[in-house]
Amino acid sequence: MVFISPQRTLLLFLTAGIFQTNAFPADGAPNSLLPTFTLLGGNGGSETGRCTGTDLENLKASYEDMCLMARSARDEIDFLTQQAALTEGDGPPKPADNAQVPVDNWKRWHRTRETYVSLFGADPFVKRGDPPGPKNPGDFIDGHKRFVRNFYDDVVNQYCGGAPAPDKSTLVCTDADFKFIQVGNVDPGDPQGRNIEVTNPQCTNIDGVWYSQNMPPGNQYDNRAPPRESGDGPVCDDPNHLAVVVRKWRAVFFCKDGLDTNVHKVVTIQDVRDKIKPASRRYKKLEDHEIVLQALTMGQLTRLDDVKRVGGEIMPVTWLHEMHHLLTRSTDEKAVDKTGNRIRITINEYNSATNQYEDHEADEKAYGYDLARDLALHNHVNAMVNPENVAFFGLAMFFSEFDWSRGFAMPLKEPK
Repeated sequence: MVFISPQRTLLLFLTAGIFQTNAFPADGAPNSLLPTFTLLGGNGGSETGRCTGTDLENLKASYEDMCLMARSARDEIDFLTQQAALTEGDGPPKPADNAQVPVDNWKRWHRTRETYVSLFGADPFVKRGDPPGPKNPGDFIDGHKRFVRNFYDDVVNQYCGGAPAPDKSTLVCTDADFKFIQVGNVDPGDPQGRNIEVTNPQCTNIDGVWYSQNMPPGNQYDNRAPPRESGDGPVCDDPNHLAVVVRKWRAVFFCKDGLDTNVHKVVTIQDVRDKIKPASRRYKKLEDHEIVLQALTMGQLTRLDDVKRVGGEIMPVTWLHEMHHLLTRSTDEKAVDKTGNRIRITINEYNSATNQYEDHEADEKAYGYDLARDLALHNHVNAMVNPENVAFFGLAMFFSEFDWSRGFAMPLKEPK
């Protein structure tokens, strides 16, 4: 879920130029979203869970940009690992050392590699000097290929081609169609008119059950906690939720705030490019620390988090985050601070023993760039499967004219 708040020869070097993104699918092809997803039934709009009108158009446009982000990320990882395989992990030589090597390839290698390491905690290939093992320097590391590269590839090939996906999922706009049916009331989905505790005996544990008239058969009842307040739903139960994946239903719910253009102020990622404020030069990590902090405080530099949240949130980034939940069945990983310690927060959840909502301590989730980076620094395995890290890398690779390895826009590294 997403929250607010937050070869082997010189030939390849000569031919693998800067990646350019294009519209996906091709002009004239069907929009990718609707062949892939089934819209929830219902004759109304979001009050019945159906995506219509402006909501649907925004979701379609932002989905296309999500596909561009995924393809950018996959292709940049492919470039990185291909170059590593050719050079035993060293990457393209400096153009000054070999005049036949295009400078753009050298710059692209450093931009992609350094951003990858900052968000996933390690190189995706074996390096010279690594402990001896079955793989050789430059070889693709299986975990990085499986959990990072192949996720982007699955999005592009299975969900962005303008054709139905192998396992078609449901797209739902808000959970307003769900109503909590309390014990003692008639089950609205039962043709015999029996009470809800007769048709759903397990509901006595929480004094009722959620029912949706328009969800597909088999998905109409849900045993989540009862509403905190009148009007609350079972899926978008946290006011901070923008979108939520319910894996057992293979459904993506965009919540009320997720459809609100005052929250998701940017629908298409192209709208962001002219708002990015890059550094005038590349800052050194230690010597220029105070200068960077001041520039960030004054709003003179654009952080990757700022891009994700420019004026609110960016819908394509939300889509990519949720697609990770949907395709890989991932959960949002537990956050750690800069020193690697768990971050604890207070949350309010339903206690079935007392039949009421109560505050208790829980682990913070790794949302936002800073927590995604700290997770990568201290647990790169968890970072590779954290939806937020994956979404940020896709965003950084889309804006390929900047180096985002420090978390803010810098000019690309130049060979000296």
